[in-house]
Amino acid sequence: MNLILSGPSGAGKGTLISKLLSDYSTLKKSVSYTTRKPREGEKCGKDHVFVDINEFDRLIKCDFFFEYTFYDDNFYGIPNENTLDDENIVLFDLVASSGKKIKDKNPNSKLVYVITPDFETLKKRRDNRGDNRSKYDANELEIAKKEYDYLIINSDINLAYLNLLKVINGSYGKIDDENIKFLSEFFCSNIKESHENKAYCFKTVWIFTFQ
Repeated sequence: MNLILSGPSGAGKGTLISKLLSDYSTLKKSVSYTTRKPREGEKCGKDHVFVDINEFDRLIKCDFFFEYTFYDDNFYGIPNENTLDDENIVLFDLVASSGKKIKDKNPNSKLVYVITPDFETLKKRRDNRGDNRSKYDANELEIAKKEYDYLIINSDINLAYLNLLKVINGSYGKIDDENIKFLSEFFCSNIKESHENKAYCFKTVWIFTFQ
């Protein structure tokens, strides 16, 4: 079974996956390839396989990837071998569009969207980790609302972890109308338009910027 976690940077996906791997040695993590630089503490082969653009291009030409995407100024690729393992629980940390593609190919997958309780918490977490990215294309939220199975609001990492365990054993509720409303209002209800902090809310595509 594939367990796919998606959500904005700073939502807590990596922490949840690390806790699962620490507690359950039988779980596997799919290690994606990326052209971005390692963050502090990240290890090549454990968190991602970090390659330059020339190597990434070579792997594309060799049909090494099940799927690859350009996200936030970097390429990310999922190796073919990781997507069809039905004998183990394989953990993925992916953008929502990639998660949907895996489930389309392997229906025995669970899609989990992880997000903070409000935008201000997300911004603080990003600031604390030195994440200076200034945009997030909320098309990802639209995919989560339509295609994802579960929503975990990470206000407390221990509670979020318990909810993730419930997802695995089948006792956690699927995304409902209340969850969809929460996702729809996430950015627009938590960002005040000002000179420093602006949110632009369109019909289906939201982009936030902040300084």
